Amino acid sequence: MIRLVIMGAHIWFLIVAKILFLYSIMLPQKTFDPLTGETSAAYVLRMQENYLPDWPPEVLDSWLYFGHGLPTLFNTLDLTKLSFTKHIWRKEDIPGEEIVGSNWRFKDEMRSIDHYFVNSGKYWIADYMLEHGTWNTGIIILENRNPERQLKTGYGEVLKQPYHLLEGHNRLTILNRLIELGKAADEHEVWIAQLAES
Repeated sequence: MIRLVIMGAHIWFLIVAKILFLYSIMLPQKTFDPLTGETSAAYVLRMQENYLPDWPPEVLDSWLYFGHGLPTLFNTLDLTKLSFTKHIWRKEDIPGEEIVGSNWRFKDEMRSIDHYFVNSGKYWIADYMLEHGTWNTGIIILENRNPERQLKTGYGEVLKQPYHLLEGHNRLTILNRLIELGKAADEHEVWIAQLAES
């Protein structure tokens, strides 16, 4: 019995070590000087050539490069097992707070959006979305339909089902406000991520 427990702990340790190693080498090599740091194009190329060959460039760029480095909130996911497909969703199908984890104060953020619409130039994505009625790049949503698979964030929170927002919290909040105001476009690009069963 003790041997099984030790073997199980060893396997768990190896899985966690692999995930943490992958996260450490996937960090964008950014510096405070934009001339010496890794560009978005160079980062996408490095990731596709070495670690995440099947990831779309747009997803690598928006989530891992511009999304403030690696998504530490989701560091329990094995990124090598994620696949992505781009979909077009009608505005009536755009979710809201129900797919966002507790780390995001959705209602508080919704109340502050109008400030950005009135004060043009203060927040570029709000300006862009108000002008175009949609986002500049699709949000990334994890399809999480298996009730027996309890995926968790790096902080132990169980991910929402059937969908959980991985990237695009600000854009989703702004679009929900545009929908309320009747200023949203009819269709929006959405990336759906699926995690292969282990």
